[in-house]
Amino acid sequence: MRPLIAAVGGAKPPLFFERPGPTDLKTIKAQMAGRKFDEKIILGIACRCLWHAPSVVLCHPLYRGKPFPTTFWLCCPHAVKTCNSLEAAGGVRELESFLEKMPAEWKAYGLRHSVLRMALLSRSRRRFFLFRRKAMWESIRKGRVGGTRDTSKARVKCLHLQAASWLALGYHPAAGWLEQRIPASCGIDEEDYPCRKTEKT
Repeated sequence: MRPLIAAVGGAKPPLFFERPGPTDLKTIKAQMAGRKFDEKIILGIACRCLWHAPSVVLCHPLYRGKPFPTTFWLCCPHAVKTCNSLEAAGGVRELESFLEKMPAEWKAYGLRHSVLRMALLSRSRRRFFLFRRKAMWESIRKGRVGGTRDTSKARVKCLHLQAASWLALGYHPAAGWLEQRIPASCGIDEEDYPCRKTEKT
């Protein structure tokens, strides 16, 4: 088994993530075909599907020297396609309405994302941003799921972010809502499936 990683700073996130291996990176590259994504931002594998392929990756909170809002990136093509269909049918607003019924839980969930994102920075880097790049530090510190800000109403940037966070952390205030709409299995056994192709090369 490849080594697990936690935070590189003083505080530790609530769970560990597996370092990606060469096959993982090859699979993720196939999964991301046609999407704008730089594999250099990957810190670890946050979740694997039933077939052991990466389904969610953990991203570094900084990209090219600037805050990167997406902590968990959904890479499973099947889940991405499902989220696309749900969004086209008004799923974002539906989820927001669902979360508005549980403001305390949603607030706590967003805060945990902020703590995790800060914990992924080294202590020296946190100090540098705190004293030398205050605006950037505030962006990292105040960013919730997908970089959204804490507001009186639930704000969902997209369903992909919510699904990725739910799968990576193992829980979500709207876990039941997500579980009913995003199947756990996919057609990875099919010959033309991108995750399957990388296993044969």
